[in-house]
Amino acid sequence: MKNTFNENSKKEITWIENLRAVATIAVILLHVSAQMTYSFNKLSIIDWWAANFYESLTRFAVPTFLALTGYLTLGRNYNLYDFLKRRLSRILIPFVFWSSIYIFYKLSIYYLKSGNPLDFNYILDFFWKKLMFGADYHMWYIYMLIGVYLILPMMNKWIIASTKNELIYFMGLCIIGTTIHYYPLNILESRVNLDYFSKYWGCIVFGYYLVNYGKIEYNFKNSAFLGLLFMISFFLISLTTFYYSVKADDFVEIFDPWDLLQMVAIVLLFRLHPFLNIKNRILSLISQYSFGIYLIHVLIIDLLAKAGLAYFSFNPYLSIPITTLATLITSFIVLYLIEKVPYGKYIVK
Repeated sequence: MKNTFNENSKKEITWIENLRAVATIAVILLHVSAQMTYSFNKLSIIDWWAANFYESLTRFAVPTFLALTGYLTLGRNYNLYDFLKRRLSRILIPFVFWSSIYIFYKLSIYYLKSGNPLDFNYILDFFWKKLMFGADYHMWYIYMLIGVYLILPMMNKWIIASTKNELIYFMGLCIIGTTIHYYPLNILESRVNLDYFSKYWGCIVFGYYLVNYGKIEYNFKNSAFLGLLFMISFFLISLTTFYYSVKADDFVEIFDPWDLLQMVAIVLLFRLHPFLNIKNRILSLISQYSFGIYLIHVLIIDLLAKAGLAYFSFNPYLSIPITTLATLITSFIVLYLIEKVPYGKYIVK
């Protein structure tokens, strides 16, 4: 089926910009709050629930990015070489640059703390391993995205040729693969492992499905239902996280089906609701710099913590969102200034 997305449609662009910006903010909020959730049983349960509250509100972020990837890329005819050249170059240049910044930042901290001279071979080995396996914890998404883009041109041909029922079947398998590990469905676990594609490709295919078959009429009933769906997923995520953390006597973060439910609810809300389709200058700017913000924000979180602003600075119900806002603003300012430098535009967007 021909992809019906119209790049010139202001309404289409607006809701995508708004949603991408909100997902970007959500990623920062998730990573700020996650630092406290890892202190389960090491701080008061009230403080831990503050972090769990914010993190559970934001688990839609990465699945949303993937759904938007499917929405914007699948269903078109691509030349393999041109697609890989255009897509991978947009990822690899900023990825290598910011990975290098993180690596040298970590080396500098090690040198300042230990006072030991850094051997050239040690630096080279450290740099290579970190570049290959992740300069910091959030870089996993970039490696996954590179893998997605490498296989996407072939998946795209299959998806274009698929019927509606075949797409539903595929997404159903993805849901089963994500759900089967959790009680009481864990009795169905076997060596038939659907995890290899279920966590990410289901979100991507959902984005394509939304373009071609996901037409929903706006009315109060539909909006209320989606809002309720989001809140239900939020409560299920927070309670599931708490349950498994208590069971393990330590923080347990899992990618569960409620994350997908939360993503579906918020994507459909932004596509459907007129208020969320209103052009907003601030959200538009955040959307433009979203990739750069994703790459830099963990470094900014660490630097702000060293300056005295972090999730633990004061009451976490306030310190977590305030740290998130400070991280967002600082990241944007740094990226904006870098863009003014010659060739800076290649590493900020």
